[in-house]
Amino acid sequence: YTEITVRGSLRAEGTSEMPVTFVFADDSGEREWAGIIIDEGTAKLAWCRISGAESGLTLIKGEVTVKDTRFEKNRYGLSVLSSGLQINMERTVFQENDYGMVLLNGAKASHQDSRFVENKQKDILHSDPPKYQAEEKEYLVVEKEKDAPYQSESLLGVVVWKDRVTVNGIVRI
Repeated sequence: YTEITVRGSLRAEGTSEMPVTFVFADDSGEREWAGIIIDEGTAKLAWCRISGAESGLTLIKGEVTVKDTRFEKNRYGLSVLSSGLQINMERTVFQENDYGMVLLNGAKASHQDSRFVENKQKDILHSDPPKYQAEEKEYLVVEKEKDAPYQSESLLGVVVWKDRVTVNGIVRI
């Protein structure tokens, strides 16, 4: 995949008559590029068109401002990967993507006067990781008689072997 990774600063400012276009050069309709990835950088996009990417714009860490921009025919128009990130959008159009915007791990995005048009799966997908609660288990150690062979088995807990041990198979500890 081709991608644009920003760890510094990206500023792309077009006009309504001449937008800055980010698209795979082949333009065959196939998604052949990853998109723009902001990873500890900043981006300011105005009057842009981002098309044909796996994710038009992905914010991993950094700050993004988007105005008068179109995300179209991407798998994901915009992906924001975690909470606490700064992304502000005005008059942005998400059109004919599989998913217009994907907000993961409690991420939020302000999108004033933005429109979502004909996205195939969902306009905005929120996905948070499931809350994990550790399951408590008690493992009991079963003692073998002296010289009793171990068969194929898993031994959980503390295992202390004394004297001679015979194994007939596979023992996992």
